[in-house]
Amino acid sequence: MDYRSVADLNADVRRLAWDLPHDVDRVVGVSRSAVLAVDLLQQTTGHPVADFAALTGDESDRFDGETVLLLTDWAETDTALDDQRRELAARSDLTVHCGAVYATERACEGLDYWCDVVEPPCSFEWRALHPARFGSTCMDIDGVLCRDPTPEENDDGPRYREFLRTVEPKYLPDERVGWLVTCRLERYRPETEQWLADHGVEYDELVMWDLPSKAVRDERGGHGRYKARVYERTDAELFVESSRQQAVVIARETERPVYCVDDNRMIPPRRSRRRVRPRPVSRPTGRGPAVVPAGGGPVRGGEGRSDGQSDRRPPPLSRRHGASRPRGLVPTFRPDSLLLAWRPAQLQCHGVVTEPEVGVGVEGDGLWWVE
Repeated sequence: MDYRSVADLNADVRRLAWDLPHDVDRVVGVSRSAVLAVDLLQQTTGHPVADFAALTGDESDRFDGETVLLLTDWAETDTALDDQRRELAARSDLTVHCGAVYATERACEGLDYWCDVVEPPCSFEWRALHPARFGSTCMDIDGVLCRDPTPEENDDGPRYREFLRTVEPKYLPDERVGWLVTCRLERYRPETEQWLADHGVEYDELVMWDLPSKAVRDERGGHGRYKARVYERTDAELFVESSRQQAVVIARETERPVYCVDDNRMIPPRRSRRRVRPRPVSRPTGRGPAVVPAGGGPVRGGEGRSDGQSDRRPPPLSRRHGASRPRGLVPTFRPDSLLLAWRPAQLQCHGVVTEPEVGVGVEGDGLWWVE
């Protein structure tokens, strides 16, 4: 999934500002999700902002002769802004441009200006709780739709049932959700379904944990893994979770994106573990660490062994120029920017991994990495 944060939006709006014509008099947002993009553009360029209704209302004469930019944060189709463009074009005294910060290849055909191409599936931080496809989303209940119960309320008895019936909503989706996934016990389904109906939450499926009691659930643990199993059996494109710890587990187990409400950030999926390939290497036997130099040269051993045997040196992690390697393996680190300390029991990184979403570790007697 292609994910863009608010920081990405801010940077890309600034890039977009350089391409806009100098004769734009006013910027108009065409959707709720475009409000932030319009505000960032206004702060960058100083262009006044107008409401779309103001340009078509009774006092629209004050905009006569102006050049207007219709702006949205993401355009999915080439007709995304057609209705607004036609409505304003009916006024011959307005010059109308259409723009989007992000757009699909198809949508670019109907735009005058855009910054970057973003194809679905995609997610944006500023609309994470208003995704383009709620029907393809799994969503937690406690911590997302409502607060978590307090320890006093979570007694697996009358106080908990009272909480389920009366808890105030925290966030209510404005579209139908594909899957509501909760660690609430199956026996509390009637109270949960009634609360959802009372607050107008629509969904396709409500998945609850089929365990006999809270004590059994607490003893078993694995809340994140349970949600990951549910997420994995669906074709959902996003999981909305409140707990940071569980969000990390879900993303790791499913290799799909998870949005963490508590942190207001996306947890990216890891690369498939099925693509991890072993490469046998030797381990040094000295007491001191062995370091792979930044240039990828030979590994230097430690202080040496007391029995007089020399240290064995593992080969450099990767060579970028002409060195042979097993077919199908690709180097995932840049040797000019990474230092590795090699020890008999572990591999420690003392540098920066410059390639995103790559991993390295020790398994048995081999060094493995992810393509």
